[in-house]
Amino acid sequence: MPERIAWYDADRVPDDAVARLHAHFRERRPVGVVGQGETQRAFYARLTVTSAGVLEAEGVDAWGVLESAEHGAVLVPAELAAASALPALPPALQRLAARVGPANRRLRQAKDATDARPAVQRFRERFIAAAVAHAELHRRLEEWQPRAERERDAD
Repeated sequence: MPERIAWYDADRVPDDAVARLHAHFRERRPVGVVGQGETQRAFYARLTVTSAGVLEAEGVDAWGVLESAEHGAVLVPAELAAASALPALPPALQRLAARVGPANRRLRQAKDATDARPAVQRFRERFIAAAVAHAELHRRLEEWQPRAERERDAD
C-alpha cells in the first residue's frame, strides 16, 4: 500500500495530469536533491507542509512550491502544489519562488546559445569520440586473457 500523503488531495488533480503526477511519485529523487535516493511519494509523505503555491511566468511551464517544516521550500510539479488545500505561500517566499521560472528560462537560453556555437559542437563531438574509444578499450581489457590462458584456449 502506498504511503498516505496527508496534505495531498488526488481529487483536485486535473484528469490530464494524473498519469504524469503518478509517474513523478514513482521516480527516485536525484543525487544532490533533498531526500535523494528515495521515491518521491515516500519523501512527500514525510513532509509537514504548511503552505503551497503555483507560479507561472511567460515562456516557461508552471511550477509549484511547498513550504515544509523540514526542508524549507521544495520545488514540485505545479499539479502537486495545486492538489493541496493549504494556505498560500507567505509573501516573501512567493516573491523568491516567482524568480525560479524566469531564472530557468535564462539558463535554458544561455545553454541553447552555447550549444549553437561551432567550437562547443566540435568539443562535444571530440568528447563523444573519446568516450567511444574509452568504452572500446574497456571492452578489449575485459576480453584480455593472460598468455597461458590464450595458448591453452588455442589448443
